[in-house]
Amino acid sequence: MMIQIKYPDGQHRLVRPHELKKLIASKAIDSFERSDGWVEVETGVLRNPVANPDYSGRVSLAEDARRGHSRFADVS
Repeated sequence: MMIQIKYPDGQHRLVRPHELKKLIASKAIDSFERSDGWVEVETGVLRNPVANPDYSGRVSLAEDARRGHSRFADVS
């Protein structure tokens, strides 16, 4: 399986999953494409604990709120 990535200069490339992990960990890419859309490396939810050592699994909405994060846009 190949995964589309986007570099900071806007170039796109297809990589294998093991290469994606390295690129995320080194912060060499801006985003990558999942089946449900593009994920921004800096702000998206990452599944790989190596790329995001603070992530230990699912975080509840209440925990996100305590941390000052919101998963939903302000619609008011």
